[in-house]
Amino acid sequence: MSLHYGHCQRKRHTFVDSFMYGLDSVQKRFYNSKKTLKIPPTKVLNFDYGGDLVYDDYPLDLKEPKLELDGAQQLQHVDDLTKRLLSVEFGDGQDKLKRRIHDLVSKVQEHPLDIRSLEVIIAYQTVAIRNQIRHVLNFRKDKAAKTLLILRIQARKKHLRRLRSRDYEKFCWLCEELQMKYVPIPQYNRKPSKAATIKKTARQAALKQMFQKMHEFKLKLKEEKDEFLQLKQKELERIEKELEELQLEEDSHLLHVINVMKNGSILDLDGPPKPLKSRRDMILEHKFKLAEVISKEREAKAS
Repeated sequence: MSLHYGHCQRKRHTFVDSFMYGLDSVQKRFYNSKKTLKIPPTKVLNFDYGGDLVYDDYPLDLKEPKLELDGAQQLQHVDDLTKRLLSVEFGDGQDKLKRRIHDLVSKVQEHPLDIRSLEVIIAYQTVAIRNQIRHVLNFRKDKAAKTLLILRIQARKKHLRRLRSRDYEKFCWLCEELQMKYVPIPQYNRKPSKAATIKKTARQAALKQMFQKMHEFKLKLKEEKDEFLQLKQKELERIEKELEELQLEEDSHLLHVINVMKNGSILDLDGPPKPLKSRRDMILEHKFKLAEVISKEREAKAS
């Protein structure tokens, strides 16, 4: 069906049909028929540098009353339904957070009036940090919460560093109680360059190869040492047999043994030891002998 406006023939617009006939189906053209898919973030977000080994807080007893009503005498005279309505189970997130902070702080404080010691401040910050980590992981676009979380982690590290320098035993006990570890700030927080990374990789590969070769050389040296010890044992047995054949004792002097083996008095064992001649002295002595021979030949020819 079409509408005639003079000589022009136009198609009827969609909203005209909906206005005239009350059709709701044509309204779909104003909506997105294909729902946009929510793409998960590709960048991994973690807060392991904070030192928390667990992100889940300690188990909370939901039957306990709210922190504002804790210790109130009026709760003893009400029925069970009213107690349940005034308990943490029916409270909001802030009520549960306050109760969780109170339970954890009461474990580490020395007395009920201890509210400004380092361990109390660290316990309070730990509960707040773990509660905010879950929020930041669920709502990635909340940049203000992420910035506040980073500042809280840095402040807690500052207090942990102070407690570690003052009382190391209490520091270790507190880390074990809060299920966390202290991750110190690196001395150099500068991002290495590409050339430095390549040099570091090459240096590590060279050291690894050097240590491997040294290990192989030590194993080879150990095998050769075993072979040498066996050969040494055989040589010692042979020497003992020769000493028995020559009728000599084991503690005999080496020069005496050589003299006996050669059957002559070549070496003088009674006199002082003669100094050994150097190579230079031997060459000079040989030259003098040649000079004497040449001089004698000349004299013989002249006569």
